[in-house]
Amino acid sequence: MKNLSLVFSLILISSVLVNAQVYRGDYQVFFDYERPDARSEAMGKTQVTLYGSPSSSLYNPASSSFSDGLNVEYTHLDQQHIEYINGAKYYTYGASFNSKKYGAVAFDLHYYDQSNPMWSDWELYNYTLNYSYMPINDLSIGININYFRDNYMGTLTTACYWDLGLLRRISINTETSSQDIFIGASFLNVGNNQASHTVDGFIDQASGLIDQRVELTEELALPSVLKVGVSYDYETKLQLSGFKIFKIMASAEYSDMLNSGLYSYDKLGAEFTVLEALKLRLGYYKEKINGNSDNGNKENLSEFTYGFGVNVPVQKIFNTKYPVSLQFDYASLKAPSYSDIHSTDKHYSVFNLILNVGI
Repeated sequence: MKNLSLVFSLILISSVLVNAQVYRGDYQVFFDYERPDARSEAMGKTQVTLYGSPSSSLYNPASSSFSDGLNVEYTHLDQQHIEYINGAKYYTYGASFNSKKYGAVAFDLHYYDQSNPMWSDWELYNYTLNYSYMPINDLSIGININYFRDNYMGTLTTACYWDLGLLRRISINTETSSQDIFIGASFLNVGNNQASHTVDGFIDQASGLIDQRVELTEELALPSVLKVGVSYDYETKLQLSGFKIFKIMASAEYSDMLNSGLYSYDKLGAEFTVLEALKLRLGYYKEKINGNSDNGNKENLSEFTYGFGVNVPVQKIFNTKYPVSLQFDYASLKAPSYSDIHSTDKHYSVFNLILNVGI
């Protein structure tokens, strides 16, 4: 464990020192604003110790080793920002499978659409292929390979980057309860890679000849994010009609964008599950968004969050051959205001549908 942690830390430090491009918020709407994960949004945006859905691997590549069987997911997010007239749509499609012995794999497509025939046409895609493995019991390491694609008004910008993650579980069992402590860390965009596109340009000829037309490469930095967190699960073994009566989860996380002085988070989240079916969630986060408060812009966001989930244990209800469950997660929250002068009454909403088959 110590050796793995040392290697992980060395990779983090060396990659940032060698590649010091500064992220300037070019893709905030895709990587930083509201995220297409109802559970995370409701729990104060905590992410690094969550597992059980294909999209969890995007936040911590090691999380897929703690999922069960086959999972298929669809997410729909209606973003709302004061600067957008009609908002934007954000979708995810994902699937994961945990073979246990040979590790787990997951695939995710994140798709953002801000197409508006009146003034803009902007589409963003992120394709993620994930693999995680447990070299020892309850310790998972994972890696993501990502392909990012930005299509803005016909200009195509692309990038490839990769992520690393660790997730450790410490279990404590008694006659009446089971308890788990999760400790997680992830590093997204390890190489601090950039997105690039080519544009037409001209070279001024000092000799007085006609300017020469050439193709120039422009680059935009992608966020490079370190997340560390811990969570605690307590589940009673007492049952009612074959269902465990309650489960409590509490989580805390710190997230830092290493190639920017902004976008650092402190996060807290909690989830209370009743009879394995109803999940009530709440959270709080604080994010640094500006270096100063000039022109009425806030330096920090500070928001409370909440939401719920419903899990349908199909196997227990209909006595099916394979363990099957269907989960619906939902959150509807007020869009945060980024200014002390201007406010917004807009709300954004997000829901997830996750089908799990225990094979």
